[in-house]
Amino acid sequence: MELDADLRAAAARNNARWCDAMARAHGAPGAFATQAWINRHPAPRLYPNLVTLGGPTESDAHRAAIGELAAAPPAPGWAVKDSFAALDLAPLGLRPLFEASWMKFYGAADPPHLPPSTVLAMLRDAADRERGVPC
Repeated sequence: MELDADLRAAAARNNARWCDAMARAHGAPGAFATQAWINRHPAPRLYPNLVTLGGPTESDAHRAAIGELAAAPPAPGWAVKDSFAALDLAPLGLRPLFEASWMKFYGAADPPHLPPSTVLAMLRDAADRERGVPC
């Protein structure tokens, strides 16, 4: 089930706020730019240095922000979260760590209408991902 563009953009911004809070808690604050959250410090383990915002139509702004970060990388192993899976990051030497989709939480008053073939699972750790637990 594909979320609408506004909801996906709101999810990306919410995720960027979470990344910002975690980075600040580790003494490595980031900053919100026009269409990206950018952390120019070494990020906490398992967190990105850049989260794309705004939606897939903002690819030019996303590439510009990533280009700025690539010009002065904060640390080896810096990472980008392409919130909309809309960018080809291979020319920068970046590769996907994993692919995922945004999901909406449905409360009792707003039940999901998922196809019967939909499988939901919680990944507890990297080993679950390696074993191929579907997510």
